[in-house]
Amino acid sequence: MVEGEEWYLQGATAIPWFIHVPYKGASELIGRDMIVYYKGEDNRGYFNKKTELEGARGILENQKADGSYLNNAFYSEWKKRQEKLESEFADFSALDEKELLNKAREIAELLGEVWKKAAAIELFDPCGEKLLKEEMGRHNLALTSEELNALTPPLNPRLPKRKE
Repeated sequence: MVEGEEWYLQGATAIPWFIHVPYKGASELIGRDMIVYYKGEDNRGYFNKKTELEGARGILENQKADGSYLNNAFYSEWKKRQEKLESEFADFSALDEKELLNKAREIAELLGEVWKKAAAIELFDPCGEKLLKEEMGRHNLALTSEELNALTPPLNPRLPKRKE
């Protein structure tokens, strides 16, 4: 880590195979400016706040300019992959080990493609409140504390604790 950099923590209790795909998609979206740590089912992802802010601002500007990030094509692509997952990967009971491994790879590839775009929402976690205030200020608007709290995540997220 570089001195003076600020890092944002996200984490969850999840099996590494399942949580790795979103992290991989995020890294392909924002670059490798992250640290991921696994210990059993507990994981932590540390993301550079500056990189996250730059990525979120870029997405926000593109969306405001021409709607190019979240558009009908994005939704159609997601829906097509979702339907493929639901139809082709519903029953694994007749598969042998090799076929099952191949299906697992196909699922990971499909989910990885979806997460390359879907991970963009994560960019707004550490800076969403800041960007919302900036955008509101551009239009001479303000929110009450209660309204702001309803629209933005807590600044210090609490990770779930698991009973051993």
